[in-house]
Amino acid sequence: MKHFLLTFNLVEGRVTELKTFADSAAAGRAYVHAERKNAGDPDREIVLVGADSLATLKMTHAHYFGDEAGESTSPYLAGV
Repeated sequence: MKHFLLTFNLVEGRVTELKTFADSAAAGRAYVHAERKNAGDPDREIVLVGADSLATLKMTHAHYFGDEAGESTSPYLAGV
């Protein structure tokens, strides 16, 4: 399992920073640091997600990668 730390810019509608971690403790520390660094910024969303690969992350959290993936929603929600 890998851990992905995303910084999503709500105004721009895109991921502005993506870090990958193999160690969950290091990922957790980085998440806390990013949350503190961006505290009070309503235009940024900090997300820590676990997945087996970046490809899986882009599929399960497609709303963060809409422009890049060519879709704005998860393919699992198509037709819902």
